Amino acid sequence: MKRKMRIFLAAAVLLCLAALLTASCDRGDTENATDTQTTESAPTEEPTAAPIDPATAAPTEPDTEALTEPATAAPTEPATEAPTEPVTEAQTIDVEAYMKMDEVTDVTLPDNSSTMSWDLANQLLSLASGYDQPGTAAVFAGAGFKVLTQMHFDKDPASGEHTCAFTIGKKTMTYQGRERTVILTAVRGTNGGEWYSNFDVLPSRDFALAEAENFLLTAKDVYASLKPILDAETDPLILVCGHSRGAACANLLGTLVNADFGIENVFTYTYATPATVRFDPNLACPNIFNFINPCDVVPMMPLSVWGFGRYGLDIILPGTSTEVKQVTDPMAVLSGTAPTLESYYNDRHSLKGAGLADDGMTVYEVMTSLGKMLADGGSVGVATGGAGAMSGFDMRLLFMSQESDLYPFMQIVMGLVAENGEGMQRVLIRHIPSTYQALMKLERQLEGQ
Repeated sequence: MKRKMRIFLAAAVLLCLAALLTASCDRGDTENATDTQTTESAPTEEPTAAPIDPATAAPTEPDTEALTEPATAAPTEPATEAPTEPVTEAQTIDVEAYMKMDEVTDVTLPDNSSTMSWDLANQLLSLASGYDQPGTAAVFAGAGFKVLTQMHFDKDPASGEHTCAFTIGKKTMTYQGRERTVILTAVRGTNGGEWYSNFDVLPSRDFALAEAENFLLTAKDVYASLKPILDAETDPLILVCGHSRGAACANLLGTLVNADFGIENVFTYTYATPATVRFDPNLACPNIFNFINPCDVVPMMPLSVWGFGRYGLDIILPGTSTEVKQVTDPMAVLSGTAPTLESYYNDRHSLKGAGLADDGMTVYEVMTSLGKMLADGGSVGVATGGAGAMSGFDMRLLFMSQESDLYPFMQIVMGLVAENGEGMQRVLIRHIPSTYQALMKLERQLEGQ
């Protein structure tokens, strides 16, 4: 269990940091956005660089009221409204005990794949949360699924290839009065070098593409193994699920399976889902359900200001206005730093002053530096404020000018790491599967189901 806890904390750290940096652009047109002036060259006078003190660093406090829901766009369906109910503060939780997921002994399918089922949602979240290879095989077996294949669990941690670990299983069950084969695919969240893929939204740099190319490549990789299995069956029912990075893959995988096997035969449920598609492709996906914690930063990237949303229906879970504000306020700090994908990859922000400079860093390079820190094993240190947290990190980011466009972001990072990492732990706990399971149960109670 301790290893599993560490893996989930590691799998959330950098997505959280990335969203705190890049998702600030999502609030660029609001009144509480921070204006960042950029120029074509570095200032002629360089302000003295000052190291950032973790004990005093903290996000700036905008004057405007925080939203009760994050601004997340769904290309085909509007997000479901949810009341903002109190949620237990993360720092009061025994994390190891809180990691425990509900056991699943079967799956309960609704009569219509386009009807969201709370029972199935809870079951598939547990099945998507075995995480490592034996853990996932165990939860599959507990639900009566025979494992057919497991891929990429042994991938080189230093690899930046655009793949996800996944498990495919099979069982037979009675559905609507007749025996049907059920094929389940669960996609794992981020591990090791996959951080590089998370931050490389368009590896081809083809800015005309509709989908987040990094996640689309993972979905196509999974489908290359899944489709022959489905083709060998007669009229199969297909379940697709994933959490975090795995959720983004599952969201796009669901569209591929829909196209070949029909919406009525496919049930896709995703959790803490990053954005996957832009330019409103007008593709109906009523059988894809994305569960979103409004206090979780991960679903806010890639940025909606870049045009990104998700296929299917976003179901917004309960969250207090205070907790939502803790997410939306930091996002406003670097509003405008990367207003487009082109600027994310190409604009080099000076570390010596305000604006742009040839020897500066792009936001993408900052994210890659953070990805190296995680891939080199520093994630647990980040979560707990330990000395090993900076492994692989570009130390120039700690000694930049206070006038640098990137300086406010480093205040946020160091503020989260300060005080034994309590801020980071709070952010992480809002992202883990067991938090989503608890929020789903609360939302179900609020709906009276």
